[in-house]
Amino acid sequence: MSQSRTIITYLVDGNPQWVKTVEFSNRLIKGISMTRKDFSVALKSRPELWFSGIYFLLWEDELGNKIAYLWQATILGKRLNDHYKNTDKDFWNTAIAFTYKDGTLNESDINFLEKELILAATQANRYKIQNGNSWNNWLIQEYRKPDMEEFIEDLKILIANLGFNILHPLVSSYEIAEESNLYYIHWRWSNAKGMYTEEWFIVLKGSVWSGELVTSEIKRQGYAYKDRPILLSEWIIKEEWDKIIFLENHLFASPSRASCIVLGRASNGRTERKDNNGKTLDENERQ
Repeated sequence: MSQSRTIITYLVDGNPQWVKTVEFSNRLIKGISMTRKDFSVALKSRPELWFSGIYFLLWEDELGNKIAYLWQATILGKRLNDHYKNTDKDFWNTAIAFTYKDGTLNESDINFLEKELILAATQANRYKIQNGNSWNNWLIQEYRKPDMEEFIEDLKILIANLGFNILHPLVSSYEIAEESNLYYIHWRWSNAKGMYTEEWFIVLKGSVWSGELVTSEIKRQGYAYKDRPILLSEWIIKEEWDKIIFLENHLFASPSRASCIVLGRASNGRTERKDNNGKTLDENERQ
């Protein structure tokens, strides 16, 4: 069981959509979240932005893909202001910066953090990481490394609390190994496996189903008709002869949307998906 934690969230202007800070009462790490619209005001009012630290720029592209740019800066406010003024890069809509409250992060610290966090975000595979892998080879002092590893674990919790699960994998190998967590759907020769989580429904890598769409799905232009081309273009699924295969774990907004994609027809994922004991997702949830 995870350890209980207390997070202090401070709404700077009393507005949850405006600038806010997040921190633990017993840790040095502190996060500042701001929209692009409010950045200039935050820059003038938040002293933490003049410390060294790590920052995330977050946005969605025209297809709804979540995109992130992650970097470090010896003066957070100065670097963020450069992004803000650059009209060629006006795509981001949210910035989140993390630092130590006492300003003691040094250049070796933030270079280590940058490299490790880009790696974690890439492996989590929730966002498309705009700046790719970091080739930063800066060495960190041995006594400092445990502190920075703790910083990363704390940051994962704080940024998720702000509503951005950029550093958390969709599903762990342990959860997949637990048969009680899994749901299956079989129709014709389709064989898809998924998990119902607090974030809705995840179809697991390797799930296979027929590439055929039923006539009624084409006529009504449902989820399968609209979403399959997008998933193909993003290499989340691939076509192989007369079947389609999931190339990675993928989160859907609902169990029904996931089963429609798999079956190529209208489907109620709560009643068509069953666990190892033959119980539907709906039956288990009601129980």
